[in-house]
Amino acid sequence: MPAQSGLSDRTEVCWQCGAPARRASAYRLKLVAASRHGLDAPGFLVRRGDREDEVEVRVPRCVECRLHNRLSIFIIFATALAGAIIAPMVQSALWPGIRAVAFHQPDGHGVAPAIGIIVGFVAASLGIALHDWLAGRRTLTSYPPVVVLRQRGWHYPVHGGGD
Repeated sequence: MPAQSGLSDRTEVCWQCGAPARRASAYRLKLVAASRHGLDAPGFLVRRGDREDEVEVRVPRCVECRLHNRLSIFIIFATALAGAIIAPMVQSALWPGIRAVAFHQPDGHGVAPAIGIIVGFVAASLGIALHDWLAGRRTLTSYPPVVVLRQRGWHYPVHGGGD
């Protein structure tokens, strides 16, 4: 696994689409492992911690894929919000006898917004994944160095990571 330093913008290609990559658009994916395991990550700098070790993998990406990823996140959350707004309307139109009230209601009538959020989130995520698959765009997590590190025991942090 080669080290990820010293490559210029001219030699890198976007992992997701194959276009010329830009260093500023690279995705910084963080992986962690319990310090007690003492895992290595050949070609990458491992930051050792008391409880958790961390490694950062720079996935080459073009400006267009970076923009696409950010737009996808916005679309997913906007669709989830729309679902929260639309679901109570659909509920009142189809089942007018059931009240659509706040989430915290103990009688369970506030589930329509929650269902709307879930349906919106899942529908948008599946739509974007299908669009990316049809466009031939690869996922950031399928980058070969990430796959190798995951096989060695590194995992995604619970608190998130990347940009």
